[in-house]
Amino acid sequence: MNFKKRIFYAVVILLILFISNIFISTGYFRTIENKFDGKIVKKINIVGAEDIMISKKDSFAIVSSTARNKRPNTEQEIGGLYLIDLKNDNFKSIHLTKNLKKSFAPHGISMFQEKGKTTIAAINHTLEGEFIEIFTLKDEQLTHQRTLKNELIFSPNDIVLLDEKRFYFTNDHKYKEGIGRLAEDYLGIAASNVIYFDGEKYLEVTDEIAYANGINIDSKRNLVFVASPRKFLVKVYKKIKMEPLHL
Repeated sequence: MNFKKRIFYAVVILLILFISNIFISTGYFRTIENKFDGKIVKKINIVGAEDIMISKKDSFAIVSSTARNKRPNTEQEIGGLYLIDLKNDNFKSIHLTKNLKKSFAPHGISMFQEKGKTTIAAINHTLEGEFIEIFTLKDEQLTHQRTLKNELIFSPNDIVLLDEKRFYFTNDHKYKEGIGRLAEDYLGIAASNVIYFDGEKYLEVTDEIAYANGINIDSKRNLVFVASPRKFLVKVYKKIKMEPLHL
């Protein structure tokens, strides 16, 4: 076998391994069984529903919605936050942000309720940059309070409020473009992170996560849960320092 054929076969083998890794690491061959044994009460048509938070106390749901087009975006996507009254049998959705005077394409959301006050945080993807929007909700009226921007908010996916000011959020990528971005997307390199905001400062509290996605907390046990779908994992950490637990 001459040298050129060896190179050719080596390239073919590497290409097959590369493509196989993409399919395997993204779960293409995995089977998910639908074990839901309930019944559908009503279908609510909200285009591009991204995330949902439920207030068990007041029986309503907040849904973030943005119809994703393509990556990278060349036009600003338009989305919104919707309220669904769970006490009402018609489950009508109310568009809370239709009068918001800024670009708004929400992704992950979080809600914190205390002393009759409801705070809502939303990841916002715009052509001008990545932001976190803070709102207050009262009597089905949503009021925009502030926009947060920081160099550590570079690829935000989901957010979880600890109180009115403090929160964690995930960046699902470390690299915006180039070889690093390709390695994350196609090789499943674990490089994304979780950021903590204490009301004044931003701090990276854990990294080396393969596509950090959804995030939530268990306040009673002082735990943080981070979804890593590229590795088919839910990572569990202690709050603040985000030390991995070996569960």
